[in-house]
Amino acid sequence: MTFSQLISPLTFPSSGFDLADASENIEEETLPTYKAEKYYPTRIGEIFNDRYQIVGKLGYGVTSTVWLCRDLHLDMSH
Repeated sequence: MTFSQLISPLTFPSSGFDLADASENIEEETLPTYKAEKYYPTRIGEIFNDRYQIVGKLGYGVTSTVWLCRDLHLDMSH
């Protein structure tokens, strides 16, 4: 692994797909212990700490959701 300069963030489309109806619950929201105020409403493409970009959701459980992130400071090409 090689550390290098910042890798450009990915660009995700904002059209060309159906949007979920905001009045309908998504998977996590159907759990009996779900409380919206306990979860951070992340978005695909969002960047944390100028380093990690959210790429996709891997799964969820009773107390958490697991997200796949891309490290913008780590060059995996070498």
